[in-house]
Amino acid sequence: MRRKLAGMYKDAIDDYKKAVAIQGDDPTFHRCLAHACLEADRLREAIDAFTQAISLDPEFGRNYQERGEIYSKIGEMEKARQDFKAASKRPQSSYKWRK
Repeated sequence: MRRKLAGMYKDAIDDYKKAVAIQGDDPTFHRCLAHACLEADRLREAIDAFTQAISLDPEFGRNYQERGEIYSKIGEMEKARQDFKAASKRPQSSYKWRK
C-alpha cells in the first residue's frame, strides 16, 4: 500500500510540475506541488514550492505557516519562527489573483 501511495505522489508531483511549467504565475499550482512533495516526504522540494508560492503571493499567510511547519520538522527553528511570525500578520484564506 505504501509503495502505491508513493507512486501516486510521484505522479502528482510530475503533474504539478507540468502545470507550473504551463502556468507558473499561479501560486495555487506551486502550493499543490508543495503538498504533493510534503506527502512524498520530499521536504526540501516542498519548501522550494512554498517559497515560490510566497514569491507570487506574499500576502497569503497559510504558505508561510505550512513552510514554517516543515522548517520546524527538519529542525530549522529560526526559519520556522520567522515563517510563523509572517503568517500571523497575513490573511489565511485568499490569494491576490482571486480578488
